[in-house]
Amino acid sequence: MSRILVGVDGSTASDAAVRYAADVAARHGAELHVVHVVTGYSSLVPTAVQGLEEAGQAVLAQALDLAKTLVDPGQIRGELLHGQRQAALLEAAKGADLVVVGFQPHSTLERLVTGSTTTALAAGAHCPVTIVPDGWEGNGRGRVGVGIKTVDTAGPLLRKALGIARKRGARLEIMHTWHLPTTAYDALMLPDQLDTEGWTDDMRAALAEVCDPVCAEYPEVETTTRVLERHPAAALVALGEQVDLLVLARRARLFPRGHLGGTARAMLREAPCPILVVPPPGEDEEPDPLV
Repeated sequence: MSRILVGVDGSTASDAAVRYAADVAARHGAELHVVHVVTGYSSLVPTAVQGLEEAGQAVLAQALDLAKTLVDPGQIRGELLHGQRQAALLEAAKGADLVVVGFQPHSTLERLVTGSTTTALAAGAHCPVTIVPDGWEGNGRGRVGVGIKTVDTAGPLLRKALGIARKRGARLEIMHTWHLPTTAYDALMLPDQLDTEGWTDDMRAALAEVCDPVCAEYPEVETTTRVLERHPAAALVALGEQVDLLVLARRARLFPRGHLGGTARAMLREAPCPILVVPPPGEDEEPDPLV
């Protein structure tokens, strides 16, 4: 049986993650593994440690109660974990087919001080990770989006996105963007008039050369391809307003725990729809992630 790991923390974003994960588990007959991490602090007095444990049990129980209203209780397993949150969730994710977490925006200071569990999971998990924004209420647009960064990496990612769209019976929106630097030096050195339309046409042709044969493997999936001169994060946020799920690829592993690019990190903070981050080719050979 496939296993979906969903991390919960008692927030409304966490509830959104449970709803999303339960929907996927119900459709695929997968086990829903609901976990909450109690962070241990050795300097705390025993009564404080006990309080954290009790609070953790309450958070887990609340999430399990919600899950049981959405999926067969026989598919659900709850577990209270202990330790550093990011490390505990990454360890629990081993062997999972999908990890789901919610995202609730925090202040810049909070992000600097605490880091981001969401980013760590998306960068380091060995399986696809779905990040569900606070306020997510369900699917309904019948569209999946995919962001293509470079033509040479388009094939494997596109194949996964097409498989996802096929499973959902959805249309696939393919997007590739390009954006010139805007530093003062570049602004002075570049000509006043740039043939941006010609460059866009050239990129569209290069992308079609790679994408058209892959799309032909999925004749039942309708596709639309957009090539834009726009900052990629801004373009993808706009696309996220129109789709039920946005598929992005994680960069190849440069470090033991993986790496996310700047655009992917921005999308985790700003996207209005769930984001599915898939491992790059070679790390995950499963063509159709659970969605």
